Amino acid sequence: MSGGLRGETIIKMSFVSIIAQIKLLLEAITDIKEVYDYDRGTFSGYPAAVIYPTENKNDFETTTQNRVQYVFTIRLHEPMESTSATDHAKADRILREVVDKVIAKFDKNYTLNNAVHFCYATPSVWGYQTRETGAVRVAEIKLTCVKLQTI
Repeated sequence: MSGGLRGETIIKMSFVSIIAQIKLLLEAITDIKEVYDYDRGTFSGYPAAVIYPTENKNDFETTTQNRVQYVFTIRLHEPMESTSATDHAKADRILREVVDKVIAKFDKNYTLNNAVHFCYATPSVWGYQTRETGAVRVAEIKLTCVKLQTI
């Protein structure tokens, strides 16, 4: 989209436009069986991904630009059939592989199909949840999306 004061490209950035691109990119990772932009109690395929916004901020960058950030959490779920060491190891192995693919996807498409100027993904939290289907291993990835906005 063009039309900036100095002919620069204007990128319209919002929770809605960014989460749509994140979802599209995650759906292209064949190891992820389901992707949602809202939390669900159950999934029919695993690993499953849920995307949700976690924060945003607007900082002074220069006398003519602000740095606008939106941060999203991508939570990956992998169920464990039991609490055995074997099931823990299997869930961890699967999630490690998927986390690597998610990070690589955003490293390659760091503009989210031109929805932002750049983004970066970092693994942040690993843990366990008890969900309707039982014990689930989870990995959360923070995705920070940045736009330099002319003021």
